[in-house]
Amino acid sequence: MSSLRAEPELRARPMSALLRTKFVPPALRPEYVPRPHLLTRLSQSFARPLTLISAPIGAGKTSLLAEWFGIHKQTRSNTPQPFWLTLDEHDNDLQRLLKYLHAALGMNATNQTEDELLNALAERPQAFVLILDDYQTLTSAATTALMKRLIERLPAHGHVCLITRADPALPLAQWRARGLLQEWRASDLRFTRAETEWFFRHALARTLETETLAQLDARTEGWVAGLQLAALALQTQTNISFNGQHRFVTDYFTEQILRPLSAEKQIFLLETSVLDQLTAPLCEAVSGQAAQSQLEELERNNLFLVPLDDERRWFRYHKLFHEFLRTRLKLTAPQREAELHRRAAAWLEQNGQLLDAVEHILASGEAEQAALLMEQMAETLWQTGHMGRLLRWLEALPTAVLQTRPRLMILHTWILNIVSNLEHATKRLTEAEHIAQTIANETERRHLQGPLLATRGVLAVTAGAEADAHTFSQQALAVLTELHSPWRGVALRNIGNAHWLAGNTAQAQHVLREANSLSRASNNIYFTLVTQYELAELALLCGQLHEAARLCRQALAEAPADPELTIVGGLHLALGAVLYEWNQLAESRQHFWAGLEHAERSHSIGLRICGYTRLALAELALGETEAAFISFNRAATLTPPGSARPVSFLPHLDVQAQLWARFPDEARAELWLNATHASVPAYALEAQALARARRLLVHRQTAAALALAQHWRPIAEHSKRMSRVLETWLLEALAHHLTRRPAAANTALEKALALGEREGFQRLFLDFGEPLTVLLKAKISRSRRLAHHEYTVKLLADLNLRAAAQATHERLSARELEVLKLIAGGHSTQKIAEQLVVAPSTVQTHLKHLYSKLDAHSRTQAIARARALGLV
Repeated sequence: MSSLRAEPELRARPMSALLRTKFVPPALRPEYVPRPHLLTRLSQSFARPLTLISAPIGAGKTSLLAEWFGIHKQTRSNTPQPFWLTLDEHDNDLQRLLKYLHAALGMNATNQTEDELLNALAERPQAFVLILDDYQTLTSAATTALMKRLIERLPAHGHVCLITRADPALPLAQWRARGLLQEWRASDLRFTRAETEWFFRHALARTLETETLAQLDARTEGWVAGLQLAALALQTQTNISFNGQHRFVTDYFTEQILRPLSAEKQIFLLETSVLDQLTAPLCEAVSGQAAQSQLEELERNNLFLVPLDDERRWFRYHKLFHEFLRTRLKLTAPQREAELHRRAAAWLEQNGQLLDAVEHILASGEAEQAALLMEQMAETLWQTGHMGRLLRWLEALPTAVLQTRPRLMILHTWILNIVSNLEHATKRLTEAEHIAQTIANETERRHLQGPLLATRGVLAVTAGAEADAHTFSQQALAVLTELHSPWRGVALRNIGNAHWLAGNTAQAQHVLREANSLSRASNNIYFTLVTQYELAELALLCGQLHEAARLCRQALAEAPADPELTIVGGLHLALGAVLYEWNQLAESRQHFWAGLEHAERSHSIGLRICGYTRLALAELALGETEAAFISFNRAATLTPPGSARPVSFLPHLDVQAQLWARFPDEARAELWLNATHASVPAYALEAQALARARRLLVHRQTAAALALAQHWRPIAEHSKRMSRVLETWLLEALAHHLTRRPAAANTALEKALALGEREGFQRLFLDFGEPLTVLLKAKISRSRRLAHHEYTVKLLADLNLRAAAQATHERLSARELEVLKLIAGGHSTQKIAEQLVVAPSTVQTHLKHLYSKLDAHSRTQAIARARALGLV
């Protein structure tokens, strides 16, 4: 899939590359006031894991840290190594934030996982301070959760400093109580009278009268930005009326910055405020002025212009100043705003920046023109997975405009279906079909017929109507004559999913492979990844673990690094499931976490439930029952719609059945295992039936369990669902063992071992626990020359280790487990004491108990033993 690349016109500028200016603080102004007393306090603050500098805009937060950064960046002594990252709203994208964090810390930016970041930080030999500026721009739950985990899991020699205008949504009270937090507020940063005098003397190259200086000092209360605004105003005025009424930033901007400027400069600022990013040619197209000289003068005069690159070609206005300018434009020249957006759109379209062009056309109110340009781009956006942007655009169009363009309506149907709004999607497609029938041009009507039929097939799959899905999709193929039409891939995928719904697993794989090949050939990135994910899930079901892993790894390696391609989350979940079955629990959990990060952005209920239930399984296997309860309850709160999304829910139902089979909540398990799921195909309930059989064995209802296993085995065998076949043999072996039929038990066990050894199944055996241990021991005791001996020995060893780990886990207290994880993370006794807010002697007592329970005599032995048992 190396050919899967976004179209050049769709590459967002300049976000496609890392902005190096984000990794260095802004240069200190010539009139900057050195603050040595605060620098000393700041260095002392870094003795704790987190420093929070929270104060209003313009309080001097960034400048102070920039001064400290500049000094320590040049220092070669044993001082902490400083790193800088300026954040913005775009960093609410979790993958983008991780990429920038890696790059800011001098790591490979292609590594984008949380664990890679923490591991690399732990390996750093030198103490470090990571400074995050403009932290208030991080507002998403996902990035907040990431930062919470990052701060709480910092290595002992690591420190984070947050510069923010508002207190972040982090557990500050908890960290404050634990002594982990050093806080700075506006009162800590305000200028002293001496600093105010120094500032004005250097900013104005003259000394202010004592009375004027006293007034400015009193009225600004040491607010640095207020002093800077006052100084800027005083450069063009000998006097300044700076009284207590000017409390708000907008007052300063209006009275002291904008009004003294020439009319030409004011017009330039207001007219270019419609742009999010500024470059001279674009500004000239919008304002009609010679923009290069204007931008250079704005920058020289520090008029809130922020460079976005080292070449000083792209800029943006300071965010607050930008908001002020746009608000003022709406108030003073509302009739001009639409025309300015039209000019911006024209330049952007001519220069190939079509994504930004559409945004400005929509803002101008030119819905027909926006729809026309969308039609040129929409299918490419669809094929590259930009569903979120497409949805926003389409829903910004007036209904009357959208309903005249059936191609856009078809894509709108698609996205509504993805976000689980089947009713709305069906209505939209019906409208598109009616409009298509009224088109006079026969060729155009014929060209629409294939996409309409293929999309009707998609909705049939979603509704669980496999016969209709097959019929509509075959009709679509009959009229889609272009060999490499992306819609042929859609129709084939529908047919594959229809076979899946009908329980024809092997046929589903065959057709989905064809759909995958066709999607690759037509460079349909989104459908290549979707079909590859579905093939991986089917391979899992068929017991083809190596093939499932290959499919996932290939797709993950080849997929473009685009956060909108949320189907990547499904690939992580499927790969995590393979690794779980191979008993690689830590790695599988990492993929479950990665998958859930994507799934949370995708709006796919099926993916999210599947992710949380698979994560719960891994946590149960790791002995983390409390975490498993949390993950499971998250899945339980996601209510699937009545008859919608059956294919996306098939993996979820399978995994949920596995979870209920061994979940310790007996009452809830019985309720789910005996429930009727009318919205899914009958064959899909075999997972629920086999999970019920496991519960029956626990209660020694062997006849009922055996009947279920023997009923479902031929059904699963017929459709090549070998994972289920393997499970039925294990159930039968245990049922015979419990009823004292050793020969029958051994025969069934041999069948299971033969199937399991081919692909390296482990968890399917290990999750049966102690009853299977007895059977495997009996097999080994008969002879070492029997088939599958080495495989049996490996399974038995893992079962014994699992039992030992469980026993040890139960013996350790919650606090001892916490101490164990901290020493495994390399923390000293003193650091552990600080983190747990206890005396070092208390930590030593916990360590003594740990050594005894783990049969260890040192930290190294305790950590090694804990890792062998899977405790850390």
